[in-house]
Amino acid sequence: MDKEALVKAIQARREEIGGILEQLSDEQMCQPGLVDAWSVKDVITHLNMWEAELIQTLHQASHGAEPKTLVFNENFDEINQVWFDTNQNRELERALNDFDGIERQICRMVEEYDQQALFTPGHYLWLGNQSLAGLVEDICLHHEAHHLNDLRVWLGKAGLLQG
Repeated sequence: MDKEALVKAIQARREEIGGILEQLSDEQMCQPGLVDAWSVKDVITHLNMWEAELIQTLHQASHGAEPKTLVFNENFDEINQVWFDTNQNRELERALNDFDGIERQICRMVEEYDQQALFTPGHYLWLGNQSLAGLVEDICLHHEAHHLNDLRVWLGKAGLLQG
């Protein structure tokens, strides 16, 4: 994979999620139950929060610093709960706008990185044997795939899944 392929994969995943979101009403997106008490809006906000941490990580790394972001904190459940509690009253429109803006920002940042710095495992000592691109894939592609599956299962159970 190279930068262009990574950016295209991120964009394709977002288009896939967007295609499903377009089928839902605002009320459906705010209905709890997608993942425990979380609504679609809550999951979108959850993805936004982790991907905003990725943006900070990419920014710090691009300036030669070892990132000090929550991406490297192993207390995921606690962080997720704090973010869930903090964002309960977040407006749906804002969550969706952030979702689009964060994708554009991540893609732009990936495109600005040097190919070798992005894809060479161990290039950044603080990543161990992982590449920065691997981190982007984990947070954007794999994390979104996990929640996309949750969304499909929820829609299937509710009889809302189309196409």
